[in-house]
Amino acid sequence: MGYAMQKQAQQYQNHFLETSVSEATPYKLVALLYENGIKHMKLMRLMIERKQIAAKTEQANRVTSILYGLKAGLDMELGGDVAANLDALYNYIIKQVLTASLNNDLVVLDEALGLLQDLQEAWSLMPESYQRLTAAEIKARQQVK
Repeated sequence: MGYAMQKQAQQYQNHFLETSVSEATPYKLVALLYENGIKHMKLMRLMIERKQIAAKTEQANRVTSILYGLKAGLDMELGGDVAANLDALYNYIIKQVLTASLNNDLVVLDEALGLLQDLQEAWSLMPESYQRLTAAEIKARQQVK
């Protein structure tokens, strides 16, 4: 694929992602973050196996950015213990990803990947009626409580 075609494909992918994000519910945004975090961890794993250090580092940076995005979405006041536990778990996964990157350690990376996959699976079990709620609807429900 030529450079121009690659650039067009990347622009299309960016536009698709921007549209997906702008139209997504809070549930879908978190699901997208989990999905992309897992994808980039798997790519990071592949880069470690291939000894492609720069590409591995790029993937590790993407994963940590995604995890920081997940942390930023936590409402520590309303989320209580659940939010605090998720915050601690995200911090642990970030630490493991950085350790795996620094030491090219697939065992540590696989642990972090497994944890993120478990979180994704748990998130997918949320009742469908909650999955469809908009941010405004969630906020309105919180004010009623």
